[in-house]
Amino acid sequence: MDNDARKFIASVGAVASVVTILVGVKTLLASSEEEKTARPQVPVTREMSSTPEPPSDPILEPESTPEPESTPESTPTPTPRPDFVLVSQEWGRCGMNYGCDVSASFRNDGGFGNTVATFYLLSDDKSGYVTKCSVATPHADEGDSVTARCHADDQNLENYLRTGRYMHLDTRVSNNP
Repeated sequence: MDNDARKFIASVGAVASVVTILVGVKTLLASSEEEKTARPQVPVTREMSSTPEPPSDPILEPESTPEPESTPESTPTPTPRPDFVLVSQEWGRCGMNYGCDVSASFRNDGGFGNTVATFYLLSDDKSGYVTKCSVATPHADEGDSVTARCHADDQNLENYLRTGRYMHLDTRVSNNP
């Protein structure tokens, strides 16, 4: 067995040991929490009468078991969906035998999440797209901004670039990825 194989086996063994320890610690912590919640504290009371009677049992028993408090049925609040809005878009490097780099910035006006940004490289008359590329944005909280970058490169784009004509960029998002 060569030295690299021994190092690999030792690394796998070390990782397995760490994982085993972490699982054990988590199990201990979870069982400790279960013990705390498994024993409900029931107050022990005894009603006193005007004529004391000897207790029938030296252990005091609760008069009645308290009924669990009922909570009204509640409808879960739906989690708001992400709602990404295009803030800006721009061209990066673009050329024959390379393709085109494009990027866009988005602001999330909805709930936590991400989206898919699709960059359409349109012909000079905007009659259709020459090519497109899509990429998932990073996740963002409400109000946060993210940037998405994409590289478009295919034969249609290469042929179009050879004509020397201008292209337009149209960036769109799918808020339900």
